[in-house]
Amino acid sequence: MAEKELVGESDNFRYLTEKYGCEIRLCGSKVTCDPAPVGTDTDYSCYIAKKGTLENVAAHLFDWGYMPEGDEHYQTTDTNKGFTSWRNGKNINLIVTADLEFYEKHKVATELCRRLNLLNKADRVLVFQTILYGNVDYNKCELVAA
Repeated sequence: MAEKELVGESDNFRYLTEKYGCEIRLCGSKVTCDPAPVGTDTDYSCYIAKKGTLENVAAHLFDWGYMPEGDEHYQTTDTNKGFTSWRNGKNINLIVTADLEFYEKHKVATELCRRLNLLNKADRVLVFQTILYGNVDYNKCELVAA
């Protein structure tokens, strides 16, 4: 990940990487779309490799001004499954997980969307829902042309 992509978060992200073994990657439409959209949030995925440190990472995120998303879809009570989405006031979203399978599937979905250059958000959501959760909506399987 290029340093400039970290915006003002490079020190915080570096700290999480060094202290908790986090792997943090740029993701979302700024990665998957060419041309990248303007005026949208910057998304990162964060895998917490060290078991039992999710609560510590969450405490740091609160300290740095991040808040968990309010929508239940973006949160999990099982620290080993799924993810929690955190957002700060600088339009940065951080998808945090201790679930390696979820993280790897998220990387695959991101790369597939990037390779296909899916500019339509509904198409990207379809890919992520299918890869992450196996939720195939056969009524939406015809990708929308950009």
